[in-house]
Amino acid sequence: MNFMMGKLFKTIESRNLNFQSVGSKEKYKNLCALNSSIPLFSKDWWLDTVCGDNWDVLICELDGKIVASWPIFQKKILFFSAITQPPMAPNLGIWIDWHE
Repeated sequence: MNFMMGKLFKTIESRNLNFQSVGSKEKYKNLCALNSSIPLFSKDWWLDTVCGDNWDVLICELDGKIVASWPIFQKKILFFSAITQPPMAPNLGIWIDWHE
């Protein structure tokens, strides 16, 4: 591991960041209800409508507050499970709370 990577990991550890995906949908739905800066095509109700149950979200928390999220659409392609753009959504990406 080079010096910069070691420094990055020390910074992450000292900032008390928590990354999670399992059970994050409820937290994300609350975030969407409270935060107007999340783009339309990343909102939970939009993803429920166009993706059904085939979406999930990865979240990053800092001291118990969500500071970043990445909703993903999962689709079966042949034998593989792939992360792709959902139907009728021109973009879907990472949201970061830049206010802090």
